[in-house]
Amino acid sequence: MCRLNVFILYPRVEYLRHFEENAKKHDVIVFEGVESETFIKFLKGEVDINEYLMELEVDFPLFTYHLYMLAKKLHDCGFEVMVIDPYQSISQEVRYMLITNKVQELIDKRDPTIHYVIKLESSIKRILEKYHKALRERDFDKLVKLTIEYAKADAHRVKFRCILRAKKISEFFKLSNKKVIIQTHPFNEIIKDYLKNMMNCEVKYVSVIDIVSRELKIEIPPHPGVELTLSYVYGRKLSFEEEKLLAARSLLYVLLTPRTEYEPRPDNPYPYLKRELEVLKLIYSLSYDECRDRYYRIFKK
Repeated sequence: MCRLNVFILYPRVEYLRHFEENAKKHDVIVFEGVESETFIKFLKGEVDINEYLMELEVDFPLFTYHLYMLAKKLHDCGFEVMVIDPYQSISQEVRYMLITNKVQELIDKRDPTIHYVIKLESSIKRILEKYHKALRERDFDKLVKLTIEYAKADAHRVKFRCILRAKKISEFFKLSNKKVIIQTHPFNEIIKDYLKNMMNCEVKYVSVIDIVSRELKIEIPPHPGVELTLSYVYGRKLSFEEEKLLAARSLLYVLLTPRTEYEPRPDNPYPYLKRELEVLKLIYSLSYDECRDRYYRIFKK
């Protein structure tokens, strides 16, 4: 019987050693990302990491570089390594077609999965355009409203992405007796539930945040944006005031956390977390009105 371990990995270089330690206890390592022939060629050493990264939309370039270098390292050590993530592979092409006004080429394929991805990505694109306009206008209350809209739209995307991914993983490993670890972004943690429903096997779940919390003997607060989106993913009931407060804190979190990525050192193994904890401590101490005041102080409006 196949044994699955869903590993929730935040995109921080300093957390990768924990993923590597857990990955080495398995036979197969399944990554999120774009499924492509270039990834296979990269694992075989036929193209370098930079050529592979050129194909990807990358929000965290340093993390992504180290993540896929780890994939190559594990492959070279004899582990079975693969990317399984159908939605990400389709959606990257859809987003490119939306930007270049060529989306009709995809519509003409008459593929219901592609059509639904186009619907989801088009909805998110419209919200983001409104969000960036409100950001230029420095309109805090409108930004909070659009943050809520975005989280609700993103929840639909998360669920569909995880359904597609879980279905393909189940097809690969339903009859396998291998130990499989599945790297997953925290927004996508519901994949564990879909896998349990689709496969007659043991599915375990571990978060890198829990590992680090135990190691450092501290409590690491949840990210407000993740909390907001997962509330919609799981259908949790939030009052309007709770929604607004989580969205306001999420907005400040994005503004205040470092945009720089950091590599760990022996004397500072968690450089990003150290800065991030200061921000989380601050934002969870603020009311909605205090979040608004802090926002306008940042922009001196």
